[in-house]
Amino acid sequence: MSAQYKLTWLEKFEELMFGPYHNMDTMARAANIKYTYMPNMLFKYRCCSSNTFDALENDFLFSSQPSEFNDIFEGAIEIISKDAEKNIYQTTYDNLKQENSFLVDRPTHSYHDLLENIAISFGCSYQDIEQNHPSFSLMEVLGNEANKHFYATVKSLQHQARNMYNICCFSATNDNETMWAYYANSHKGFCIGYDIKGLNNNLTHLTFPVLYKNHCTLKINDIKYIDGSLCMHMLTEKSLAWSHEKEWRTFFPPNSPNHKETMPTAKAVYLGARILPEDEKRLKEICSNKQIVIYKMVPKISDYKLVPVLLQNQS
Repeated sequence: MSAQYKLTWLEKFEELMFGPYHNMDTMARAANIKYTYMPNMLFKYRCCSSNTFDALENDFLFSSQPSEFNDIFEGAIEIISKDAEKNIYQTTYDNLKQENSFLVDRPTHSYHDLLENIAISFGCSYQDIEQNHPSFSLMEVLGNEANKHFYATVKSLQHQARNMYNICCFSATNDNETMWAYYANSHKGFCIGYDIKGLNNNLTHLTFPVLYKNHCTLKINDIKYIDGSLCMHMLTEKSLAWSHEKEWRTFFPPNSPNHKETMPTAKAVYLGARILPEDEKRLKEICSNKQIVIYKMVPKISDYKLVPVLLQNQS
């Protein structure tokens, strides 16, 4: 890295929190950096329904497993590191040996090694074997079985890593037109503002910024031990294509597939520019009863942006 290059706060946070030399001290420093730059308000875009009204009224949200999210690349593990790849092939071959006692005891660090070891067990070399060799069909069967086991192992690792936590997603902005369109029913929904930073409790400590990158798959070194730190790192990285969301994520223990999480009372509610009158009325009632400040988003054509306008009459 060039001596001229200055790390952004997000890069400093990532290095201290998830870097190869992270420890309790670096993670504490990372937490301080994160808290400094954490927005005073985080926002949840919502469609209007009896369920979302109930959640606002009773101070809860649902967390979900990342495998259910709409990003197909969510929490991707790239295969993997060379050491882990060797480990998978050795485990695959060892499993085959348990079921086929004639297989020789040899190191197996690649698919080529695996096929070669099967061939040697039959008294020949895989490179020299002919299609008409009487043992070729069995070798092919064993090779295919091993290959399937390899990719099943990778798939299992992906599933394990993606579902080590439940997550609730927030945004640092309440005026993004795309977010209103996608997550709030084309401006017919609403947006809730939570002061998670001000709580300074476990909810605050387990809320992390998403790191947007060109390439955001992580490699693992040990297939036998995928720890929470690696999975948390993996689940806070997303493609730059999603950077407009300015996302922050709160991590919860795994509960399949969704789990009700207690939230603080909302600080503010923002009504969509196209919200239906009956939904606006219901949200005003809830906010009035809970003393939540309520706004309505109004398109400001001259600036091409959405502006929150305070509603004086909330009843």
